Amino acid sequence: NSLALLSDAGHMVTDSASLFFALLANVLAGRPASGKYSFGFAKLEVLAALLNALAMFAVVLWIVVEAVERFSSPVPVNGSSVFLVAALGLLIRKITIYQSYTRYVKAGAEPVCDIPLLDRLTVTAQRLGIDRPVELCVNPQVSSPMLVGYFHPCIILSGADISEKEFQWIAMHELTHYRRRDIWYKWMVQVTVCLHWFNPLVHLMSREIDRVCEFSCDEAVVAKTGYDHAADYGKTLLNAMVAGG
Repeated sequence: NSLALLSDAGHMVTDSASLFFALLANVLAGRPASGKYSFGFAKLEVLAALLNALAMFAVVLWIVVEAVERFSSPVPVNGSSVFLVAALGLLIRKITIYQSYTRYVKAGAEPVCDIPLLDRLTVTAQRLGIDRPVELCVNPQVSSPMLVGYFHPCIILSGADISEKEFQWIAMHELTHYRRRDIWYKWMVQVTVCLHWFNPLVHLMSREIDRVCEFSCDEAVVAKTGYDHAADYGKTLLNAMVAGG
């Protein structure tokens, strides 16, 4: 009975119908002219746009009428259902955005074929106790190295022209994230954010957890390699920040 959810559902229906009619009109408009339709079928695109506009106005008019009626005759709304639907919608949106970004990064990535570089990655993974194979790719579009995927992990570099020492630090940093299952941990935080979407303190908590998670990973890398190398590791982080702007 929530008018907010009903209006959003109406919006989704009109959006889906608009895409369908636009696709249909585009296909039909591509047909060649005939003896009966000497100017072709281009006008179908205009008619489809008109139909989509009329459908949107109809939904808006229905929402306005329904809202006015509910001022005089309020309808009970199940608050728990509205809350859960909102949380689920936010979570689905986050998952969709993450999947789209992952596809975008992987689509422009090229596998690294440098055997010595791949061997160093394998040695680093074994050193951290990681048995699952980890892919290594290069995508100039990313601003800094990152790890994507959990079941099929892949380290994305912004470029392969890095020194052996810098690559070691980058690989250890990203593989430490993987070994500690930080991806799952961050998604648990995102679920919490979706459940408490109305609380600004939870959003601040999410940002703080992301920051502390990176600091904790840096601490683990330095502790693993020895604090004598902390300066070199810090220099690698600074170079990555400069490269990413």
